[in-house]
Amino acid sequence: MNNEKAPGLARRAVCNALSAWEYEGDVIETAALLTSELVTNAIRHAPASTCVIVRFAVLGGMFAIEVYDESPKTPARKTVGADSESGRGLALIEALTAESGGRCGTKPAGCGKWVFATLAVPRLPEHVIARELVGTRGVCLGSA
Repeated sequence: MNNEKAPGLARRAVCNALSAWEYEGDVIETAALLTSELVTNAIRHAPASTCVIVRFAVLGGMFAIEVYDESPKTPARKTVGADSESGRGLALIEALTAESGGRCGTKPAGCGKWVFATLAVPRLPEHVIARELVGTRGVCLGSA
């Protein structure tokens, strides 16, 4: 698996699931952006990881996404210059989750960690709630 493809694959899985669960517009766009940022951060900041796992669900009016990597190092916000092309991912994740009434953080897991983000989303109609609103996408990155 090419590491550059991982964010797109994860983003597509989230967008397809949210569409199937009858979400649209801003919900899908925000979830896609969070997915891209979380997966990109996992690949960039845990380069020794051989596998990144993405899981997501809609529960109780919240969209939750978690991304696992094999580094125990906790993400830290960077101070970057106005002309910098990277380094704003964590600040963007924090802003998007806070704006929607969600939150973000980390949970240790074995030799690595889960980085998570939640977004408040509209409640779904009963016919959709009966569906399974959980998805998982594993992206094996191979050896570095």
